[in-house]
Amino acid sequence: MSNGADVTAVSATVERGAQLRTFGAHVVTDVVQAIGKFDVAMESVGRVSFVTARRKVRHDGLVIWFKQAGLEPVCLHFFD
Repeated sequence: MSNGADVTAVSATVERGAQLRTFGAHVVTDVVQAIGKFDVAMESVGRVSFVTARRKVRHDGLVIWFKQAGLEPVCLHFFD
């Protein structure tokens, strides 16, 4: 990316992630495939996706939850 950030984007399909790839993002189709610990996670699906994304953020990182497209409640365990 232009400012030196490494970006991993989760897209439902490879085709839907194609535009993100042109911007320099590493694209995966499942949050489980994202490698590493991240400084920031922006999550919009909810359900298990939110929990998995939260676990991939560094202990001093930031999770931004801005939508719940999965329509199922998220269960947070702060000591997990």
